[in-house]
Amino acid sequence: MIASKQIFIGLIISISLISLGWVLSAYSVPIWLWLGTIFVLFHLSKRGTGAIPLALIWSNCILWISTFIYANPSTFEWKNARQWALSIMGIWIGTTIITVLVAQIPRVFKLNQKRNNKLWLGIITLMTTSLGLGIVLYQLGQAPNVQ
Repeated sequence: MIASKQIFIGLIISISLISLGWVLSAYSVPIWLWLGTIFVLFHLSKRGTGAIPLALIWSNCILWISTFIYANPSTFEWKNARQWALSIMGIWIGTTIITVLVAQIPRVFKLNQKRNNKLWLGIITLMTTSLGLGIVLYQLGQAPNVQ
């Protein structure tokens, strides 16, 4: 049976991954970055806090690659460098928080036991669905207004 603490953590992780999917979609990152992010999230959710360094390295690489290549999201109109810097700092803080949250999955859901494969599969489904929902929400925000 899933406790209320597990539901709360699952909801927080889902909301965090929706925002991550939205940001990755806003930056129009290539498919290899999406696949790498999903792989790192799966690894982090299975291994827990031991995989935090890998996830932080990956998220920082994504942040700086997208900063250097794409400079800013296609939908934002930047007025000055301060907004740009605050955006990057906010994304960095957000990815660090998401990393720590996802690393708590094995501890909160007690995934160290071998018989919890169905629960882990459900968590993976929740994570991929949340990322996909972030993409959909970004695309809906980009839809032209028909009057």
